Amino acid sequence: MGGDLRAIQRRSKGVHLQLILVVMLLMVFLRNTFCSIKLLVKSPRKLAHWGCFISTFAGIVYLCCFALPHHLPGGPSCNKVIWGAVSGLCVSTMSTNSILLERAYLANQRNKWFLLAGILLIVPAPMLLVVTYLHVTPTFNPSSGCYITFNVLFPYFRLLIDLPPNMVFSAAFSIVIYRQYKRFGDRCWKRLAREGMVTMVFVVMSNFTCMVCNVLNVFGEATDVLFIVDWWITTTLLVESTRRIYSSRRRATTTTRDSSSTALRTQDIRGSIEQSTVSIPAEGT
Repeated sequence: MGGDLRAIQRRSKGVHLQLILVVMLLMVFLRNTFCSIKLLVKSPRKLAHWGCFISTFAGIVYLCCFALPHHLPGGPSCNKVIWGAVSGLCVSTMSTNSILLERAYLANQRNKWFLLAGILLIVPAPMLLVVTYLHVTPTFNPSSGCYITFNVLFPYFRLLIDLPPNMVFSAAFSIVIYRQYKRFGDRCWKRLAREGMVTMVFVVMSNFTCMVCNVLNVFGEATDVLFIVDWWITTTLLVESTRRIYSSRRRATTTTRDSSSTALRTQDIRGSIEQSTVSIPAEGT
């Protein structure tokens, strides 16, 4: 009886912790999706705005359709939860890498070879679904809930899919940072932060840290949760960076227009004064 009670308490604790985590993640994804929709409404032709929306909305779909109902009677099985997570991660990874590629492409003087290489590195992301099907087994534990057990090669397959684009983007951003530092010195950090380069570096670092932790299986059964945490971190960073860039460009455009309008008004006033001066008749005429 005592053993059964302890098992029930352990299961209840695990379920409640998972529910708290799911609700927290859902709130963040809802907020990020709302911000992404606002960006889309203001500027629907921007790739970054669509990337932010797709990545954050995929998180809402996963949490609302799989992770949260999993704890309800008649909810999706552990197998469906895992497949929902992997599918959402594939969509999010491709969206995030597309935004990173666009930023790196623009920062490197629109190099077409770099763009082509980046596209070729992003395309294999859906291979994660195949690798998951072959090497991952969904497992349910009363204390840990739904998690995955995988072949020893699975983290390396994941590393092989994610590492090349991360390395390329890291190199691209490092080159930009070096150029800016040579040109502006210590002032470059403010400029880079304004242009979103620092945020892009943080996104790449988050992805890389998640990959390394999964390869090393740092947290045991709970290590796979890092994929969701990385999903949450990267989408939040990208949404905030995109918002700041859009706002700064709007302010810069407004300032430029105001300056142009002021210059035109000043020129008109000067022209009017000169015309009035010319039209005044000379004395004695």
